[in-house]
Amino acid sequence: MGAAAKLCLPLLWAAMPLVATGHRAHSQGAGEAAGAGMRGAHLDTGCAEASQQRFDRGFYLLHNMDYTRARATFEQAAAADPACAMLSWGAAMTYFQPLWPGQPNDAALPRGAQAAAAARTAARSEADRDYAAAVSAFYEGEAIDYDL
Repeated sequence: MGAAAKLCLPLLWAAMPLVATGHRAHSQGAGEAAGAGMRGAHLDTGCAEASQQRFDRGFYLLHNMDYTRARATFEQAAAADPACAMLSWGAAMTYFQPLWPGQPNDAALPRGAQAAAAARTAARSEADRDYAAAVSAFYEGEAIDYDL
């Protein structure tokens, strides 16, 4: 992985709160998709409404570092709507957890890479392609020791 990609990875994760609140569209009502009484995160996917609601739920869980439940939410939704690139993007994001020690293990790396590839394949918009390319960078190239 090149120096530019190494710099982009932490920046992508640092931008997650900004993405959740302002990049495409923030919805005060997204909490209903995340769970009763919870404020949620919303990122417009351009997918069918049912997929958008599932994405919002998974994105909320991802944003709150509940990786296991986020992964299950994204993977179930992606199985139902493989044409929604952002569902696969979300699944791929759950395998890379930069705040915790022990980065993707040998079993998780291929699963994350497969989800990233599915996101690239399904990407229809420029934004989808950009998100898919960014998450793909986690799984391509040389291994990096993130445990400093």
